[in-house]
Amino acid sequence: MHYCPLRDNDPRISGPEGHSGRVSYAVMSFGGFLGIGERYHPLPWDTLDYDTALGGYVVNIPREQLEGGPSFARDEDPWVDPEYDRRVHGHYGLPLGV
Repeated sequence: MHYCPLRDNDPRISGPEGHSGRVSYAVMSFGGFLGIGERYHPLPWDTLDYDTALGGYVVNIPREQLEGGPSFARDEDPWVDPEYDRRVHGHYGLPLGV
């Protein structure tokens, strides 16, 4: 289990998806040193559970699965690939659009 005290103004929460106004992903970053070599790992929003006792989101995904999932570097824009959403959702066993 991973805990992340995300707040409304936290830049790790992606903006609303298209016209639906629904948040699509939270983005976890890890790896690297002082931001060098850091990778960003998008998590479909439905993989997060808000824990009121902790005051933040909990992700019940093993670290190995997170590290092995689709990721991108700061200077990359993976969403230019129309299949990227499908790969992200597929990695976490979710149908696209969930």
